[in-house]
Amino acid sequence: MADKDQLIQQLSEKYKVPPAKIERAVESQFKFVSRKMRDPEFPSIRLPFFGVFKANPKRLKHLDEKRRKAIEHRKKQSKKES
Repeated sequence: MADKDQLIQQLSEKYKVPPAKIERAVESQFKFVSRKMRDPEFPSIRLPFFGVFKANPKRLKHLDEKRRKAIEHRKKQSKKES
């Protein structure tokens, strides 16, 4: 974290902005990626000058199968309770 703290301090001095605002700006893109990665549609996310984050197609297939089985299981349970 020392590198991150150093970077924040350097940017703060360079742009004459409080370190807290710089830190919020640095962290915001990663919070955005984190929120999008929780999306059930698993969208690809591109951060300029950093890269693209996307789900592995094999993992998506596995998760889709798991989701489908869970839905079928819930339907069977609700029929039993009726």
